[in-house]
Amino acid sequence: MKTLATVSIEFWLRFKPQIRPTRLAINFLFVTARAEKK
Repeated sequence: MKTLATVSIEFWLRFKPQIRPTRLAINFLFVTARAEKK
């Protein structure tokens, strides 16, 4: 069973060619990780 973080990472990697690894993307992963803990 995929976790929210796993799905988010896969989603980000899928659109990686269009989205550069910026602080926004990194922050998105951190926020997702926090949300998963709750």
